[in-house]
Amino acid sequence: MVNNMASPINDFAQRTRLLEERIVDPRSSISIDSLLDSIVALIYDCEGLKKTKNFDGFYGKFQASTREIRDKRVNFDDFEIIKIIGRGAFGTVDLVRRKATGQVYALKTLSKFEMLKRSDSAFFWEERNIMAFSNSDWIVKLHYAFQDAKNLYMIMDYMPGGDLITLLTRYEINESSARFYCAEVVLALDAIHTMGYIHRDVKPDNMLLDARGHLKLADFGTCVKMDKDGLVRSDTAVGTPDYISPEILKSQSTTGVYGAEVDWWSVGVFLYEMLLGETPFYAESLVGTYHKIMNHRENLVFPDEIPLSTEARALICAFLSDRSARLGKNGIGEIKAHPFFTNQNEWSWETIRKASVPIVPPLTNDEDTSNFEEIEKSDGPSEESFTATKTFVGNQLSFVGFSFSSEQQPFLDRRSTTNFNNFNNSELEQRLQESERIKSELESRMRRFHEDLNAKCQDEKVLNSKLYELERKNVVLVTENKEAQRKYELELENRRTFERNLEEAQRLLDNERQVKNQMGVTNREWTDKLTSFERQLNESNEKLKIELDSNLRLKKQHQDIQKNCAQLERSYNDMHDKYQELIAIKLKFEKDIITQQANIEQEKTAKYMALDKIQELEVEIDSLRSKLIEEEIRHQKLQDQFLVEKLKRAGTHNLTDDDLKHDGQEIIKDLERKLDSERLSLKRATEELIQTQKKARMLEMDLKQITTNYNQLIHDHELSKQSKEQIIEQMESDNQRRTQYDKDLKHMQQQLDISFNKEKHLANELNQMRKENERLNKEIRMMNNEYENIKSKVLDYEEQVEDFNGRLALLDSEINTFRDRYEKCQYDLEQAIKDREAMSNKFKPILDQLHDFERQVSELRKKADDERAKKEAAVKKLQEIVTNPLQNNPFLSRPTGSSRRHDRDRNDRNIARRLEQALEVERMKYKKLQNEKDDELATLSDDITKLKRELETRRDEIDKYKRILETRGSIDNISLTSDDLDDDRDRLESWVQIPTRNIRRGGWKRQFAVIAKNKLLLYNSEKDQLAAISIDVEKLYHVRAVTQGDVLRVDPNMIPKIFQVLYDSEGQALLNNSTSTMSNSMIHPQEQDRHSGETIEYKGHSFVIVAYRMPTQCETCNRPCYNVFTPPPCLECTRCHVRCHKQHYDDREEFMLPCRVNDKLSVKELLVMCISENEQKQWIAKLSKKIPKRGIVSQHDHTPSSRTSTTSFRSPNTSISSSASNLFGNNAGQTPKQKSSTLPARAK
Repeated sequence: MVNNMASPINDFAQRTRLLEERIVDPRSSISIDSLLDSIVALIYDCEGLKKTKNFDGFYGKFQASTREIRDKRVNFDDFEIIKIIGRGAFGTVDLVRRKATGQVYALKTLSKFEMLKRSDSAFFWEERNIMAFSNSDWIVKLHYAFQDAKNLYMIMDYMPGGDLITLLTRYEINESSARFYCAEVVLALDAIHTMGYIHRDVKPDNMLLDARGHLKLADFGTCVKMDKDGLVRSDTAVGTPDYISPEILKSQSTTGVYGAEVDWWSVGVFLYEMLLGETPFYAESLVGTYHKIMNHRENLVFPDEIPLSTEARALICAFLSDRSARLGKNGIGEIKAHPFFTNQNEWSWETIRKASVPIVPPLTNDEDTSNFEEIEKSDGPSEESFTATKTFVGNQLSFVGFSFSSEQQPFLDRRSTTNFNNFNNSELEQRLQESERIKSELESRMRRFHEDLNAKCQDEKVLNSKLYELERKNVVLVTENKEAQRKYELELENRRTFERNLEEAQRLLDNERQVKNQMGVTNREWTDKLTSFERQLNESNEKLKIELDSNLRLKKQHQDIQKNCAQLERSYNDMHDKYQELIAIKLKFEKDIITQQANIEQEKTAKYMALDKIQELEVEIDSLRSKLIEEEIRHQKLQDQFLVEKLKRAGTHNLTDDDLKHDGQEIIKDLERKLDSERLSLKRATEELIQTQKKARMLEMDLKQITTNYNQLIHDHELSKQSKEQIIEQMESDNQRRTQYDKDLKHMQQQLDISFNKEKHLANELNQMRKENERLNKEIRMMNNEYENIKSKVLDYEEQVEDFNGRLALLDSEINTFRDRYEKCQYDLEQAIKDREAMSNKFKPILDQLHDFERQVSELRKKADDERAKKEAAVKKLQEIVTNPLQNNPFLSRPTGSSRRHDRDRNDRNIARRLEQALEVERMKYKKLQNEKDDELATLSDDITKLKRELETRRDEIDKYKRILETRGSIDNISLTSDDLDDDRDRLESWVQIPTRNIRRGGWKRQFAVIAKNKLLLYNSEKDQLAAISIDVEKLYHVRAVTQGDVLRVDPNMIPKIFQVLYDSEGQALLNNSTSTMSNSMIHPQEQDRHSGETIEYKGHSFVIVAYRMPTQCETCNRPCYNVFTPPPCLECTRCHVRCHKQHYDDREEFMLPCRVNDKLSVKELLVMCISENEQKQWIAKLSKKIPKRGIVSQHDHTPSSRTSTTSFRSPNTSISSSASNLFGNNAGQTPKQKSSTLPARAK
């Protein structure tokens, strides 16, 4: 029986324990954070449903608790915003500091409205889970995640080194540095793949650097979970255009299947960009970029002007290959084994995190943001939010469970309920005193902890600064160590060479001695030769000794450097260990503070409960005491009466004392039993009274609630009744007005009929009079017309003559003015030349002296060269003697006076150095004066050039007007066209910018643009006389404004200032030997072959299928051809960029005129950026007026037709997420699926 009862109890305890484990597990869907998020989300969603009874009751019950939950959890008010460091499509990133600890973090804010609106491309759950549950050093760590009604917040590690794209723009990356960063990216991606995710947006913008310069991966908003086979099935193209892989592009309109190999493709693009300065498939347009990626075998090229090792080239080709053969498909092991990584000894895969980085970010403090671009605060409208509805929508339920904290959560232990009735007043007072004592101790400990924590934070800052300084010194010492090692090895090699020569000489000397001993020759010549060899040997020994001493010094210096380096490494390790200990102590202090705060809250709650219980017990004790006193009085009275009765009975029956005593005790016991029963009944009655009072209070509360609801209903009923009466009154008044309107309408109709009859009669009479009047006026008009024609012709001729004379007079005055200015400039130029000649004469003695100094220096140098040549000749002869000892050589004798000659050479070098210094000072003085005069001459020359240009323009105008006067014999034949007279008004000039080869890296080049003489001229500077680029206006095809899809790498704020010019390249002349910077990415020479089967050819157009999600008009029917969510399929010509609905082509309509830009071989594109948007519109309007009329242009015929050329303007909001798969695989007549892709444009 007992065992059967124990089994259900144990089963229930086990189930409870399992439930508790799921609740405290942060990865569980029913964790504590998820449960608290659920309550808060329901309260947010119920705010607009208070009129519904069930929702109102729930809202009233949990509103206060929800507010307490929001205040007690980590929230936005716990952090102080320092500066905004980034802005993206879904939110912003701010640098913040936690108010309690002073720690610096990065705060990422995401809009909930945008998350739900773009749920197909916003993967915030994956980003949160990867950063929260990853233990890798290569991934940015998430510390906290919380939310409010509008936004999601993520508190992450702050990476002060900035992103890698900033590093690439500031520093030149060599192959060794590229190898280091590429290896760290490979390890970071392996950590992501190990967790079961694919990143899909690997690019330098998402690679951040910490304070030491090591890399961490960030921005996991595009990550997706792999299935059990390691694959992903998706029908949405996600990524950045330059780094996206071909298999992701193919998944745009159909369900694509791919794996982790898509990230290795992006690594190949990243490595190419680091080594060569730009991405391998760069193009100015989105279509051009996608085309190159899909045809990567033909478009992957390596420029010859940049040196690249064979291993690096092989690694890039292995990454940028087909999916089936791509490096990394079979795991990270084959990447680590590649020769590009194995042929180096600087680091290993296991120790790369501890290795020295190529570039250490320069930082001043923990708030340093110098490695991030300046982000302006947004002045736009407030962000969108959820609208209040009268029905339950559940917008907040999608974010339940998002909250997270990396710190260990304090949990309250379950304790059995203590029965306070078992304690008396003294025990309760003791417990309260103990609680107060513990509370004071905890508060004092908390204050000490805060003081220690602040001190540790200050020490941490000092240690961080010392750590940064030590790291920099370490890098410097490592470099010096390598240099010293190189010098030591060089000296060691020299020493070995010298020892070999010495051994050879010793061998030769031994041979000489042996020959002497064998032959027994005592000739003086051999004695002298032997003596010479001995002297040579002694000299060699002395030199060897000197070399050994120098080598010992270098070795000692090398050892000292190694000791210093080891000492610095030890101090660095000590500092790092101390830093780690301080972090551990800091975390321990924070946990202790949280635990102590929880204990204090428990003690406060227990204290308040104990006080309430004490008050209740005191009231109950007072009541019981009064009842006890009454019972004792009553008991005393009964006892007295009983004794009296007993005495009476004793007197009557003569009882003994023992009997009386025994009877009295029995009576007392009976009375005590009655007293106990009375007490028990009193206690029960008291409990019943308390229960009755509680029920009464509950009934009163229900009654109040019912009364309130009833009053509210009555009030609503009265309001409805009043509104109903008002509506009835309004309807009656409307009916009256309508009746009156009907009467007035009938009356007006009658008057209108009468007026119509009168008008008809008058019209008949008027027609008769008009006929008569026309006959009379016809002759008068004919005469007046003849007179007016003659008069107007005379007046026009007079006005033209006066206007022409005024223009001639104005031009004469301007010519005189320019002539005066020109003469003045000539005079100033002559004066400047005279001043320059005088200055030259003045400095002629100094120049002569300088020439003398130069001559002396050259003589001394020549003498030193002669001495050096003599030395080299002597050494050469000595070597010959050593090599051929038996040959009779007159130069075997020891040279004398070497020390004196060395001193003389040193003195000569000192004299030459002093003379060179004096010569350099004089040269600097002369150069300074010459630069000043050159600046003055340059200024005058600029003015003269400008005046000459204006004078030439005016002379051309005068010649033109003279030719007009000569060809017209009389004033009657003069017919000045508006184009001739308004030539000045047609002239337009201003400073503009045109792109270099790569807008993202090279930027824009400043040019001075001029429209004159039917040419568009671009000068490198305003003073140039020859144009860098010259384009005939007659060769222009069209001019239009650009969109984001045309210029992906340009800041969106600059797009309204840019326009595009399409022209015939045969009309362009490149003068001044300048390099053309026009982009030809939109017109490919082999476009016809490349687009076979992928484009729609129609009347010379080359249409591709696109989808517009921003406002765009069809140029055939002038109806909108866009939709935000389900855009219709449209066509866009890749040559002239005309747009229309694809339905026009499917219906076999004659919907489009022939293409004006059909010549693919000669058409070029030029992008021009103006100073302002108004100036851009002015340039477009000016050039559009000058575009000649022409029809379709064939590839070999440029004869214009009668079709009028119009300027095409594109919408500035074309979606860059156009259907890429239609460009690379769909048939022309197939309608693509309407799926959006997240292809964020880069904007920093």
